[in-house]
Amino acid sequence: MQPDNTIKRDPFIDIIKTVAVFLMILGHCIQYGNGNEWYSSSAFLNYPLFKWIYSFHMPLFVMISGFLFYNTYTKYRLRDIVLKKTCSIAVPLGVWCFVDYILKVPVRGGGTGFWHIIKSFISNSIGCLWFLWTILACYAITALLCVLLRKASGCYTFLTFAISFIALNLLTDAHNIMYIKWLIPYFWLGFFLNKHRESIEDKKVEKKKKLFVAITFGLLHFLLLLFYNNSCYIYVGKMYLFREGRPTYQLALDLYRWIIGLVGVIAFVSLLKLIYDSVSNESPRIFKEYNFSVLLLPGRYSLGIYILNNFFDLYLLLPLTHSFSFSTLQTTVEALLMLFIFTLMIRLISRCIPLSHVLFGV
Repeated sequence: MQPDNTIKRDPFIDIIKTVAVFLMILGHCIQYGNGNEWYSSSAFLNYPLFKWIYSFHMPLFVMISGFLFYNTYTKYRLRDIVLKKTCSIAVPLGVWCFVDYILKVPVRGGGTGFWHIIKSFISNSIGCLWFLWTILACYAITALLCVLLRKASGCYTFLTFAISFIALNLLTDAHNIMYIKWLIPYFWLGFFLNKHRESIEDKKVEKKKKLFVAITFGLLHFLLLLFYNNSCYIYVGKMYLFREGRPTYQLALDLYRWIIGLVGVIAFVSLLKLIYDSVSNESPRIFKEYNFSVLLLPGRYSLGIYILNNFFDLYLLLPLTHSFSFSTLQTTVEALLMLFIFTLMIRLISRCIPLSHVLFGV
């Protein structure tokens, strides 16, 4: 989610991230922004738009992260990568975990003793901003494997990644491991797509074929969504292969999640690419205009928006909308307002570079 300002930005990547950030906020607004009755009954889980968003939006974010990480990996030494990711993700994560811990003191109770506080803080931090923990783990695992396999053949590299993936899926779901198991295949896919980007882009694809891909995967995603039930949400169905003693069922569920996520990403990106190509061909300067670049700021500030959105949802949105009834229009307006406000907040904070680095890694 975080930008790398030292590498030339691709406007199409920022477009994907901007739309994806809006979908993330919209999904959270569907869950938290329609009153206590809607939230407490978990009615949002059965809402078609919520299912559509949650079937692919986190895999999309992780695939983009993997895609961009390849640029970082090829440009910097391992020591510099560690330092870079510590500054851009680990520091903000630590700061906001501390903020979350302080905010939960009135509910949890203060406790006494140094070690009690340390254990309580660690326990609370593991459950805070799970996506950032997952991305950090994806960076670390991928960088380690790439360093170990720097001189290995393609076949040996594939085999090592496959064995690592299988080994991960034999672990339990504790300490956010289930999110890593769910999302790391998308991270690796994005990473290797970028690695072979030139050979892929050399194959010119006609507009009709691009349209065919977008329509085909869009329809396939729609058909797969017909089978999407509450167990398909990672928070409900989990990922541990031997959960409840039904490994065959769990494996089928996990495969369905991975497939629908990938199909959804391909359909979504293909459609955006068609629109992007059409607009850029008709008005090639539009993506270089200042007004348009401002509209892409949410994509550049996606990490900060994710953080602010999570805290706003947990501590403010539900109390502020506790008496609301569900409305699609109301939810969309909430999401647009939050996107604008969070982007503006980060934009203003970014004027103070040290504070911006500490809070949002930008």
